[in-house]
Amino acid sequence: GKLSADGVGVETKNVYAELKVPNSDWKVRAGVQGYGFGKYESLVTNDDMNGVSFAGNVGMATLTGGWFKWEENDRDSADDVDFYVLSAELHPSEVFHYGLTGAQISNSSQDALNGTAARTDDNYFGAYADFTYNKMAYSGSVLYKKSSGRDSDATDGDTYMLNLYAQRHWGNASLKIHGIYIPADDSSNGADRFAANQSGWELNSSNLQIFGTDFYYNNGSQGAKSVSDAAYQGYGLMGL
Repeated sequence: GKLSADGVGVETKNVYAELKVPNSDWKVRAGVQGYGFGKYESLVTNDDMNGVSFAGNVGMATLTGGWFKWEENDRDSADDVDFYVLSAELHPSEVFHYGLTGAQISNSSQDALNGTAARTDDNYFGAYADFTYNKMAYSGSVLYKKSSGRDSDATDGDTYMLNLYAQRHWGNASLKIHGIYIPADDSSNGADRFAANQSGWELNSSNLQIFGTDFYYNNGSQGAKSVSDAAYQGYGLMGL
């Protein structure tokens, strides 16, 4: 009943049962499984977790979603942290596809847990697109967060992330330009910022020690200083 699916003295990875619907591409998976916001630089989450997920196609759209328990605590659901997510990805052509994501972290506990304030719902809305043309590849994403306190507006807030890539290929070589922007938190209650991803895998695709997570050097997910020391602290982030 914990995010990362680890208990006291227990290290758990993926253990799940998967049911595939006959004569269909739909499947349902229940148990400990990995899930992350890879299209959004792994902000918010990228970890193992307990829950139920599904995936399948409707026309040209691929739908994925799930319900996960990030904190079980006592048997009473009034102190749990639940994560709900639904995504749709569409492929209008071989060179262009885009997707939409909606998610909620629902913290029913009286304590701040997993980066979400006590008695608060963090709602996320995202969109991304990928386009290739000849030897050029372009990608972009935007992720918006809206926090709403259940008992008061003391934890209300919002923020967003803009992320852009441009990559040029020359045979086996390539050059990539990556830009990202997260505004500073200028609110009086300190709620206009992203909740820290508990796994620490943000920006791993850039693989730079300061800008992102250098997992070859660190042998783990201990980098992303620009995120942990800037964006999560409310100072914002602008990187190129």
